[in-house]
Amino acid sequence: MLSYKAESANKIVVRIDPRNTSKEKNYGKLDRDYNASLNILQRGLSGQGLPLVPVEIEPLRELIQGPASSIVEAGSPQALAVG
Repeated sequence: MLSYKAESANKIVVRIDPRNTSKEKNYGKLDRDYNASLNILQRGLSGQGLPLVPVEIEPLRELIQGPASSIVEAGSPQALAVG
């Protein structure tokens, strides 16, 4: 389904092996999952001959952590009432 949607939007899907991406500490002391996501992005971009880290994608300077109950998803009724 993802490949179909990407094709209809003139985008590409790059399949990569995500194994060990959370163990590679390429971006310092970031959250393990966030670090893994950057490693996956890096693998996907390098496989396409693109720059390893685009200007728009930089590691967060500081992770803001809070209780899950205080997080409101975009488009939810709570977010619409606030916005």
